[in-house]
Amino acid sequence: MKTLSSELVIDQTKMSLIQGNLTKQETDVIVNAANPSLMGGGGVDGAIHRVGGRAILDACKEIVKRQGRLPTGKAIISTGAYGYPVEEASKVAIKAVSSFLKAKSTSIKAVVFVLFDSATYEQYRYALEKISEAK
Repeated sequence: MKTLSSELVIDQTKMSLIQGNLTKQETDVIVNAANPSLMGGGGVDGAIHRVGGRAILDACKEIVKRQGRLPTGKAIISTGAYGYPVEEASKVAIKAVSSFLKAKSTSIKAVVFVLFDSATYEQYRYALEKISEAK
């Protein structure tokens, strides 16, 4: 798969886009759409569980034990199995992260959107360009 990238620096944080496989990235945190049980499934969530193995499953079980199942709508923006439109998702996600980074002093050094296919990457690149122009 060809690697493409785009980026924008907001204060001290680099927000970037890459086309690739989320499960192959070196990262401290993954934000992902999941089913209410957090027990894996298909799509990206299933891939994360397969690669992460028992550690991911145990962490998810602990979260559900502590706070219960994740209510539908508690975390949004899933363009895969849940069918949220990619064009809208890209605008919402880029704007939300950008607004957070502009409003808060944070120690976050980088936010990377890992986008699986070129069509999704292009939608996010367009949304990032629009935020960059407004900066």
